[in-house]
Amino acid sequence: LGNGYNYSWHPVIGLSDPNSASPTATPNTTTTYIIDAVDQYGCSFQNKVTIYVLDVICEEPYIYVPNAFTPNNDGKNDILYVNSSVGYDINFRIYDRWGELVFETTDINQGWDGVFNNKNLDAGVYVYHLELECFNNDHFIKKGNITLIR
Repeated sequence: LGNGYNYSWHPVIGLSDPNSASPTATPNTTTTYIIDAVDQYGCSFQNKVTIYVLDVICEEPYIYVPNAFTPNNDGKNDILYVNSSVGYDINFRIYDRWGELVFETTDINQGWDGVFNNKNLDAGVYVYHLELECFNNDHFIKKGNITLIR
């Protein structure tokens, strides 16, 4: 509506400023907000908007670890990433067949390129352990195998 109006949003939970014309809304659950606007002459306007919050499903296939990759610098599958749009806190570890830790990250955007101690590792099967905390505070844990193909 613009200047010259007094705004009031209800409920106020999850709003950056309940008296602003356009507050930022960050509700934890789906919420319908009602806005009341009153101008300098006492004329009022009311409207509502619903913010839909999708449920976070903290499980596969929303969390995915490929079972093979080919770090051969051809631009295809050269880096192994944990794929997830539902998690933020991660601990991803990869071990060789003797149990030596060859890769570890706590950054979901950091992948493994098949290198350990500045050397390309041999083709073979490696074991991983993934712990991930989802946006709904659920925890996802998975262990599995990754085949490195050269």
